[in-house]
Parts: sequence; C-alpha cells; structure tokens
Amino acid sequence: MKWINAISQLIFVIGLILLLSFTNKQYNQRQCLDLRIELDNEVQSLLTREEIVLLIESVEDTIVGKLVNEIPLFAIEKKLEELKNVQNAEVFFDLKGILHVHLSQKDAVVRVKTKDNHDFYMDKTGSIFDLSTHYTEHLLVANGNIEDSVDISEVLQLANYIASDLFWKSQITQIFVTKDKEIELIPRVGNHIIVFGDFSNYEEKFENLYLFYKKGVTQVGWNNYKEINLKFKNQIVCVKK
Repeated sequence: MKWINAISQLIFVIGLILLLSFTNKQYNQRQCLDLRIELDNEVQSLLTREEIVLLIESVEDTIVGKLVNEIPLFAIEKKLEELKNVQNAEVFFDLKGILHVHLSQKDAVVRVKTKDNHDFYMDKTGSIFDLSTHYTEHLLVANGNIEDSVDISEVLQLANYIASDLFWKSQITQIFVTKDKEIELIPRVGNHIIVFGDFSNYEEKFENLYLFYKKGVTQVGWNNYKEINLKFKNQIVCVKK
C-alpha cells in the first residue's frame, strides 16, 4: 500500500508542476495592459509620475502592449533605487497583466545651504539628496558658515530635534551658523532672533526657550523683543526693541 501512496503523491506533484508550468507560460505570453505608479506620501514627493515614467522608459522604451516576460522588472527596480531620494522600489505584475511601480521615498527634515553654495536635502539619517522643483512643503532651512562634516552633523541633530516636536517644527524656520560657529534660530512667529550659542546643551536650551515662550512672551507679546539669547547657563537674556 505504501508504494501506491508514493506513486499517487508522485503523480500529484508531476501534475502540479505541469499545471504551474502551463500557467506560467500562459502568463508570460500575456501583454502588459497598463502601468500604475504608487507613491508613498505623494504630496511631499520629490519625483513626479512623469519623471518616473521617463526613468522606466530609459530602461525599456515600450511597456504597455509588450509581453510580460519581455519587460526587465529587476533592471527597472534597480534603476529607480539608484535615485538618492528613493528608499525602496517594488516593481511587479499582477494577475491581470498590470505593471505596478511602488516607491517609498526618503523624508527630508532640512534643506542645507553650505558656505560654498552646495544646496541639498537631508533626511533624519543624514542621507543627502538633490533638490526638487516639485517639493513645495515649507521645510526647515540651515545655512550660513556650514563648512564641514562636523557642522552638518550638528545641523542634522538640531533639525531632527526640531522635526520631532510639533511646536518647534511649526515655530523654527531657519538654522543659521555664524562665522564664530554659533547658532542662531529664526522663528516663524515673532520678530526676533534666537541666539542659541554653540551646539552644547541644545535640548536644555530648547526647554528653557519653551518655558520663556510660555510664561514670558505670551504676557509681554511676541513682537516686543529683537533678540532672545540662550548662550548663558540657566538664564535667558532678552533685548527689547
């Protein structure tokens, strides 16, 4: 009886292989019916659908109407992942013969303009990628005397801290590095400059500034100061207009 079961299982496996082979052959002979592009967080996308189509066509000039097995999915995926602002690309066909292109993009936390006029975006990990004319969101800007990797690292830490807090993300619009390597912050609300000093104890400085905003500025008024100085330990020095 065991040999009968073994033969039955063998016949089943062979039949399944033949069925899958036949199905796969039929599938590969189908034409691509459509191309659908899916972008994570499309509102903040650095890429347009038109640019993605052009990139795909640089690998394979004809997509729709071509046989499924003639379209190099891996090559298209690799080409898309070569873009510095792309986190991940997935390219695949569904059973209907529709080619899906799904892109996850890196989220910029700051736009950096260095002293020698290099201009780029950075995400929270410090990954650098090019600007885009299609990116319209109001983004934190860092500029001034930004010269080396140390400056960029400090800017990134400040940018990540600001981006992690809803209040500071709404309030701080610019990080400026002076010639003395001190930091000044430009707020969205209030006609003042926040003199931050050096990079040390930045979290404590933000906490002190928040308390000052909460207890001091709201009583006196947002536009009565031209400078709020956080350089000194455990004290805030303000200059009125």
